[in-house]
Amino acid sequence: MLGDGAMYEHPGIINFLDRALDPTTGTFLLRARFPNPDHRLIPGMFARVRLNGELDRASILIPDRAVQELLGRHFVLVVGAEDKIERRPVVPAERQGNLWRIREGLAEGDRVVVEGLQKAREGVTVEMAEYVDPPAPEDKLKDGRFCLLRDIVECGGQDAAHQVFEAFYKTKGLPRIQKRVAYFAAKVGVTAGDIQIKDLGYRWASCTPRGDLHFHWKCLMAPLTIIDYIIVHELSHMYHRDHSEAFWNEVDKALPDYRERKEWLRTRGAGLDL
Repeated sequence: MLGDGAMYEHPGIINFLDRALDPTTGTFLLRARFPNPDHRLIPGMFARVRLNGELDRASILIPDRAVQELLGRHFVLVVGAEDKIERRPVVPAERQGNLWRIREGLAEGDRVVVEGLQKAREGVTVEMAEYVDPPAPEDKLKDGRFCLLRDIVECGGQDAAHQVFEAFYKTKGLPRIQKRVAYFAAKVGVTAGDIQIKDLGYRWASCTPRGDLHFHWKCLMAPLTIIDYIIVHELSHMYHRDHSEAFWNEVDKALPDYRERKEWLRTRGAGLDL
């Protein structure tokens, strides 16, 4: 896609792929060649590229602990006819978190033994129970640090980690915001409408004409005193849509020290980022 939004009609091909992953950005370099018969592509032009990756419809993902190895060969135990254990050789590919992609040896519908492998033996008749994925450990803040699952970074890179951070603040922050809004709405003398946490671009928050409040998820990274200032700021807009003297008088009634909080946000707000 070209800088003006137009789609470039000539597909290209990748002719170089760097195998080294940049650990600081989670990216790697590649080079592509595009035909340019109309001379629409010029040096220094910005564009976005859509890359079609490999689509593998035949492989199957299974929990990695179901795969066993003996003398360099891999196999799994499956439940075959008459609910008897069979040993099946497989050809694994790469791991994806706690799953292993099986390229050959399994078909859709095969029943793979995941639990109780120590007791399972070929030819033994077993009673089947459907496998249920255990709940994933919760991403959480601990001692001021964000605990992130290693698999998320290893499989999805920085983009996946960013999405987890954003989802965490949206989910965990909403109840906190709702409580503070309820507290300050009573002090300001207004009734708030729907409350949402979302990505608001360069705005910390917004108040709709009907009283709905939207907060940027990044403001949840600020100290509570600053969050309170943002809340009071938006609640006061229910009286005055502008930033007139009357508006700031409303803010002052609820937060007499709002100027210090406003200044903190002005000077340090840019640091509330990932």
